[in-house]
Amino acid sequence: MKTCLLFSGFALAALASLLSAAEPAGPSRDALLKYQSGADATPLRHYEALVRQAADQPATRPRVEADFIRVLSNDSTYEAKRFACQQLAVIGSEASVPALAALVNNADTAGIAAAALAQIPAPAASDVLRRALGSAPAAARP
Repeated sequence: MKTCLLFSGFALAALASLLSAAEPAGPSRDALLKYQSGADATPLRHYEALVRQAADQPATRPRVEADFIRVLSNDSTYEAKRFACQQLAVIGSEASVPALAALVNNADTAGIAAAALAQIPAPAASDVLRRALGSAPAAARP
C-alpha cells in the first residue's frame, strides 16, 4: 500500500511539473491589456515566451492566439494591440483574421493590422487586405 501511495505521489509531482512547464509563469492577460510604452515589459516577455513555445508545441498555439485576439477585441492600449499584431504575424491563423480585419478600417490601427494580415498564410487574410484597399483610411493606403 505504501509503495502504491509513494508511486502515486511521484506521478502527481511529475504531472504538476509537466503542467507548470507547459506555460511559463507570468503576468496575466490583463497586464498585457494595460501595457503602456516605457512600462514594465514583463507581460510582453511572458507572451513572447509563449509564442516561442507555440512554435515548438503547436497544440498550444490556439490558446496563445486566442489571448492575442482578446487583446485586439478589448479596450486595450494601442501598445498592447501593436504587440498582439506583431505576435499574430508570427503565429496567427485564419482564426485571428476577423479581429485583425476590424482594425484595418481604423486609421490608428490599420498599419499594424495590415502588417499582421500580410504574414498570415490564409486566403481570408489576403481577401481582407484586398477589400481594405478601397475602404481603408487614406493615411493607411500606399
